[in-house]
Amino acid sequence: MCMKSLTTDAFERACELVLRVGRPLEQDQFKYIFGEETVDEVLTEMSKLQNDDGGFGHGMEPDIKMPNS
Repeated sequence: MCMKSLTTDAFERACELVLRVGRPLEQDQFKYIFGEETVDEVLTEMSKLQNDDGGFGHGMEPDIKMPNS
């Protein structure tokens, strides 16, 4: 298999897309991966999706919008 690389321009456009249309959790994860945020900021955003039973819901998975864990 041949690995392909993004051009700098394509990578910058992909970054802009995530930061423009990504959900807050995805934006924070992206910023963390590239050193712009701390893990605490990601965890804070995740806590907004956590239920009282400790599980996660509220659309954490983008294809399932139910609030239940």
